[in-house]
Amino acid sequence: MKKKDCYPPNYDELFLKRALSKIVEKTQNECWLTNHNNTYHIISYKNKSVRTARAIYEILKTKIPQDNCLDCLCRNKACINPAHWKHRHKNSPENYPSNYDDIFLENLVKKIEGNKGGCWLINQSLDEDGYCILSYKGKPCRAHRKIYELVKGNIPSFMVCDHLCNNRNCVNPDHIEIKTNKENIQRGISHNGTKTHCPQGHPYTEENTYRHKGGRHCRECRHISNKKFIPPNQDWQRKNKDKLHGYYLKQKEKKNEYSDSLESIVKENPDLFNALANDKFN
Repeated sequence: MKKKDCYPPNYDELFLKRALSKIVEKTQNECWLTNHNNTYHIISYKNKSVRTARAIYEILKTKIPQDNCLDCLCRNKACINPAHWKHRHKNSPENYPSNYDDIFLENLVKKIEGNKGGCWLINQSLDEDGYCILSYKGKPCRAHRKIYELVKGNIPSFMVCDHLCNNRNCVNPDHIEIKTNKENIQRGISHNGTKTHCPQGHPYTEENTYRHKGGRHCRECRHISNKKFIPPNQDWQRKNKDKLHGYYLKQKEKKNEYSDSLESIVKENPDLFNALANDKFN
């Protein structure tokens, strides 16, 4: 017997009676509340754990497509009244409250950890480039770009954000200008050209500076990094230099002993080695 045929034809009716028996209270707003306090009630439906509100909704109203979700209109997750639920597309803007932008800005302000020179610094959720990444309506975005769009206006797709304070984790919209990518690169080059010392504090002098791919690099920093990096085999050889030298001498002595013994054997048996040379042995 297949699994689909192992349930009685009136299984949905029996399930509804069992699910509705879980109702503990009916409020004035016609909310059917279970014994869970503002949390989803879970029940077994055909040997699967499902949310009670979802199962009742699909039985009494309609099945929910895979790319849709249920939205609670009464904002009480413990309610299982199907009239208080509505299925919507997951990426639909209706899934988010009308004041979502205000809530997003409030949560963003709570994440600000420092204020230096007017910079609103966020030191968490940083990507490889040093920009703060946050979730906006289920999608990752850079915090400084999104706060600029919410406070000042939309940014064209071909424009980029330029930090005037040169702090990538700053989200203050007053420290951001909208420029083309070319203008942003040119300003970055001019800013780096005014630096007199490297990030480690070494001066950019003629003797201590070399150029690579159009940029300035510190020789002292390169010397320090090369000194720190020693391949594992070279490091082992450096630490065991004396042992290696002694091993080399022993191998040389063995080689000399072997060559001396071979010469003595040849001298003692000249006919044997002449026969080997002439391929007389089978």
